[in-house]
Amino acid sequence: MRFNLFMQGLSNLKGENRLLKYAGAFIGIGFIANSLVTIYALEHETTILVPPVINTKLEIIGNSASEEYIRVFGRYAMWLALNYSPATARSQFSELLTMFAPENYAGVRKSFYGIADTVEMGHVSSVFHITRIKIDRVRCEMEIDGVRRQYANDQFLEEKERVYTIEYRVTDGRFLISRLYEQETRNQASTNQVSSNGRH
Repeated sequence: MRFNLFMQGLSNLKGENRLLKYAGAFIGIGFIANSLVTIYALEHETTILVPPVINTKLEIIGNSASEEYIRVFGRYAMWLALNYSPATARSQFSELLTMFAPENYAGVRKSFYGIADTVEMGHVSSVFHITRIKIDRVRCEMEIDGVRRQYANDQFLEEKERVYTIEYRVTDGRFLISRLYEQETRNQASTNQVSSNGRH
């Protein structure tokens, strides 16, 4: 009788040991799988910059983005480029430069900081009111119409309708500007867009 109980207990212990081994192996596999997923996520992590104020749904998938995403970034880029005062121009241009493609950064930086110098010395202010944004997703271009007002030393200079083009691309969920120019100067590079009164 005792021998049977002993054998039964031994059998139960062996069963428990097998169960513990299976549980340990399962936990180990889960831990390894979780670690691999975490490492993969960290290696493929993408930082997506977004404008400060967003009140609409934006969709980004890899190198493709919704039209609303492109429109929001285009509007924000134009605000940084064309709505400034002597006190804000340099910091706004610095933020705008982060939106340019790396291969275009050096030339564009020289251009915009040249404009900032002119704005600060001439006490130039600019206001741009957008009236239309047309997006060509095939050519990756935006055509932006609006009215620009400029002032110098708090005196009104001019008000004129202007049309600008933004050539862009979306890379890993990030909106990058290749070129930003006024259509009247379409054949000029970004670095040639500075005039004596701070227009670009």
